[in-house]
Amino acid sequence: MARAIDENKLTRIYEAAIYQVVEEGYGGASISSIARKADVAVGYLYRFYPGKHDLINHLLDNSINEIVTELELMLERVISVNEIVVLLVDYFFNMAQHRPHHVKFIYQMLSQSRFSLSEERRSNIRDLSRRVLQLGQDSRAIGPRYSYDEVFILMVMVPMEYINLNLKSFFDDRPLTERDSARVIEIVSVALRG
Repeated sequence: MARAIDENKLTRIYEAAIYQVVEEGYGGASISSIARKADVAVGYLYRFYPGKHDLINHLLDNSINEIVTELELMLERVISVNEIVVLLVDYFFNMAQHRPHHVKFIYQMLSQSRFSLSEERRSNIRDLSRRVLQLGQDSRAIGPRYSYDEVFILMVMVPMEYINLNLKSFFDDRPLTERDSARVIEIVSVALRG
């Protein structure tokens, strides 16, 4: 008989793993520290993941899937690239306000070469980026020299970089504001026009 999966425990594991990686770095976050923070037995964690790398890779893929899903929804209901930029920046700023460790986690993991997204996720990103590029070039909101990967970098990575530097108090110690959001929207929109 299969053992029941306690979704609450899994959620605690995921949140603990994200927190530990952000606070301690990948090397400092151990399976035992994640289990301890999640208040679960180490063995429970090993029921689902053979090791830390598999857990973290799963969390990164799920985090990017959340962004991909949001972008898909945006493409279904908006008519312009400018609207997508506004919604996407708002989405990231909302995440930074309510789940700051998630923004830091995604940013940190995407910059580490040992982690990779599933081919399905990378394919989703390529397809969505191509759709945004086509929409933007048709309306002249995106310059003709841009490629789909550059569109992704400008629309996703630039806002995440801005937010991440703020969350780390890189330049100063102040909370993100609506002015920051408006500025990121402006920076991305101007950059996309080329």
